[in-house]
Amino acid sequence: SNYPRGSEWRKWDLHVHTKTDPSYKYSSNTNISSKEQNDNEYPQTFIENLYSIDNLGAIAITDHNSANWIDRIIQANENHNPSNGREKITILPGVEIETGDGIHLLVIFNPAPQLEDVKNNFRKDSWKETIDHFLTAIRNPSNRSANKTTEEILEEAEKWDAICIFAHVINDKGFFRISSGDRKTKIYKHPLTQIFQIPKEGISNNGYLNIIEGRDTKYGNKFITKITASDAKSLRDIATNNCWIKADPTFEGLKQIIYEPEERVYIGDEPEILKRIRENK
Repeated sequence: SNYPRGSEWRKWDLHVHTKTDPSYKYSSNTNISSKEQNDNEYPQTFIENLYSIDNLGAIAITDHNSANWIDRIIQANENHNPSNGREKITILPGVEIETGDGIHLLVIFNPAPQLEDVKNNFRKDSWKETIDHFLTAIRNPSNRSANKTTEEILEEAEKWDAICIFAHVINDKGFFRISSGDRKTKIYKHPLTQIFQIPKEGISNNGYLNIIEGRDTKYGNKFITKITASDAKSLRDIATNNCWIKADPTFEGLKQIIYEPEERVYIGDEPEILKRIRENK
């Protein structure tokens, strides 16, 4: 095993953008920002920033309808030798898309699929090609400017060995902001609606909480896994979401939070067990 100590608490940030994003902000440090703006230096600068973040175990790169930087950043990570015995940070390939219902989804792909069908039919030579291929697959042929329904995209992503996370669910383009109640209930009850990204300060709306925590019969009394993510559009914002996951930093580890959310996800400064370990040193 790459993680012989078993599942441990690590910070995860599953909603990270690169400088492809038009809202990306370069560092206020001119030395760093000059490297960010240089396409040859940007991947290594990105990686060095990741390893400066304490306890970070995994991120997902999820640019809007683009995978321009994933291959180069993953390669820079593979070439990086962490110091002080630190384990490699996992970088999961993903993309942020908008469904035909106006909902933003983070689609995160398994970097090491086992099924031959997935390898042969849903993977290309690079992540840019693979994600471009996926984006082509989810377009509605009758209207190229529109995506398919949320349910159709959830089902398509499953074929590709990918997990979908509903992004910023209480904000614009989030699940709770779509207007149709009937569409909401149908989407929510879909078996592949499994993970919601909520704010790191939590949700104060009791109606939303009742739905997510399985106390609303209209929504099928269905419990949803809650995570936070930074939606980072700058290096300094990565992993500021304070989302901790107790699992190996792998795609399979991510899947475990769907089935054991209360045991494996903690939102806050630091899980209690880590505080005790640190205080006893």
